[in-house]
Amino acid sequence: MNLDVATTRLLRFLLIGGTIIIAMSLAAEVLKPVALAILVSFLLAPVVSRLERLGLPRVLSVAAVLIVLVAGIVGTSYVVGHQFATLAKEIPAYQQNINKKLAGLKPGESSSLDRVFSAATELEESIASEQERRDRDRAQPVRIVGGEDLWGRIHTYLGPFESGIALVGIVLLLVVFLLFEREDVGNRIIQLVGWGQIGVTTKTLGQIGRGLSSYLTALALVNAGFGTAIGLGAWAIGLPSPALWGFLAAIFRFIPYLGTVLSFSFPFVIAIAHFPGWTEPLLVFALFAAAEVVVNSIEPLLYGKSTGISPIGLLVAAMFWAWLWGPLGLLLANALTVCLAVAGRSIPGLGFLGTLLRHDVEVADDLRWYQKVLSHDLDGSLLLLDEAVKATSFEEVCDRIIVPTLSRAEHDRTHDFVDNRDVAFIWRVVRDWLDDVSDRDDVVLIPAPAPAPAQAQDSTEPSPVRTRAEAARRRLLSRFRLGGRSSPTPVATSKLDIDPLPSLGSLKDEDRPLVGLATGGGADALVLRMLNMLLKPSGVRFTIISAGGSSLQVTDKVAQLDPALILISHLPPIGLTRARYLTKRMRARYPETPVVFGYWDDDAETPKVVESLKPASASRVVVSLASARALILNRSPEAPTDAEAEADTEAETEAKAKAEVQVGRE
Repeated sequence: MNLDVATTRLLRFLLIGGTIIIAMSLAAEVLKPVALAILVSFLLAPVVSRLERLGLPRVLSVAAVLIVLVAGIVGTSYVVGHQFATLAKEIPAYQQNINKKLAGLKPGESSSLDRVFSAATELEESIASEQERRDRDRAQPVRIVGGEDLWGRIHTYLGPFESGIALVGIVLLLVVFLLFEREDVGNRIIQLVGWGQIGVTTKTLGQIGRGLSSYLTALALVNAGFGTAIGLGAWAIGLPSPALWGFLAAIFRFIPYLGTVLSFSFPFVIAIAHFPGWTEPLLVFALFAAAEVVVNSIEPLLYGKSTGISPIGLLVAAMFWAWLWGPLGLLLANALTVCLAVAGRSIPGLGFLGTLLRHDVEVADDLRWYQKVLSHDLDGSLLLLDEAVKATSFEEVCDRIIVPTLSRAEHDRTHDFVDNRDVAFIWRVVRDWLDDVSDRDDVVLIPAPAPAPAQAQDSTEPSPVRTRAEAARRRLLSRFRLGGRSSPTPVATSKLDIDPLPSLGSLKDEDRPLVGLATGGGADALVLRMLNMLLKPSGVRFTIISAGGSSLQVTDKVAQLDPALILISHLPPIGLTRARYLTKRMRARYPETPVVFGYWDDDAETPKVVESLKPASASRVVVSLASARALILNRSPEAPTDAEAEADTEAETEAKAKAEVQVGRE
């Protein structure tokens, strides 16, 4: 079975990605503490580095940071655990208050739903009383009560938290080694990647380290401030266990989007159960709303513009980490996703992560417009062109949006990616927009020229005579080399689309028109129409001829017009052979007439294009409408002074001799 390159890459990506996900799921118990330790080390590394810069040895720096961290964990756990135990004892006392509030919400007459609830309650009470009677009748086992030692009492109190305590211990141990061996870990990663990639790897590790450390620090400070504000507010309202609600608010806020809702729900329900009225629950709601507004205003100042992750990407990533690693994965989802996004922006092989997670995905204007016209969105496609022409100019819209889209549509039709109906719709949109633009007065056809930078006059600046002489020498040299009668073959040059035609002169006062040959059919005709609209304000007569039919018929049509210039229009990627053949025929039939080849691809490398057109002997090659307009509208210069004319004559004589020698060598 033959698979194309894209399918092979997709299968390889799915295989590698699936293998990694399965491995992460199977090794979750090992990877979870490692991931948590790495994030904590990123958070603490700046503090340790700051202490080292102050002169403290690394051992003491790490020890001081860890002592403060462990003291904070132990103190917070004690206070929160004590308040949680107190709250658990008080919850049964809230039942009467809850029943009273629910009774106040009921209508005056009992409904069918109330009767169902009453029956269910009576049934539950009868089952409970029957179970109690059976328990009393059952023989009670004899228990020998003895004193427990210290370890037994510790196990009794801390037994439910064994897994959590073990996780914290492993994480702290890993953090110690990561902080001690920061440079060694980086060297090992570089060794795995290869020392040949040391530049990219070092830069990537630095970007990930600095970005993640600053982000985690800002995130921890913001969440700690949010939790402190909630705890103080709950204490001021009179809510029981305020430290517990502040701690939960700080922890839950690490969960993207859902964290605030979860942290608000518990104290709000307790406020309803604890207080007899509705004032305190409303104050709890106002407290969370105000704190969230303030934090959302502060976050952009601390994080910069944003984390660069799209909301949908962050939410999907949170669901993925929760599915993979459970509650701990949900808490770490934000930080892990930021780490993956930074890696996707920095590591070429992980670029797909940046594409999936990045918020500011930039799409070129021509691709956006191509999407709209392929969706047959007439209003949206016309609106995009109108907005673009207001922001730039008609010339730039044609070169940057319309012409590339026409070329891409022809390419896709050739490969059966789009059908004739789609291409016909694109042509219709372009024709309608051109009809509308031609009747509007608010459209800028060409961009305003950029002001020339002021240059200081010094003794090294060439004189006007020398400058003009050098220009004359270049013009004559190009005449010999680029399609004139004295040159058997044109030579590739990157300046073909900006050099003036030496024999063209001013076309505004010419009686003979310019002729444009649309070699590719409808798309080429549209490109030539856009060029005609750019030339029309200058008074240039431009006639468009379809190159359909035989070459002899096309030549006869051109002969009837006696053109001053012939422009062969070719819209890549198809039809180049016929366009080259027509160019060769036009050159043979009209040797005195300049023949310009329009290869409408602004990203093309002009020397390569000219090299492929050598047998056709085109006078010039242009790759954009802007270069074609500039070439055609280049007027003959004003009459030179006597000194300038003498310099021109000498320069032309010298250039002619050099050009003949150079052409002879070639």
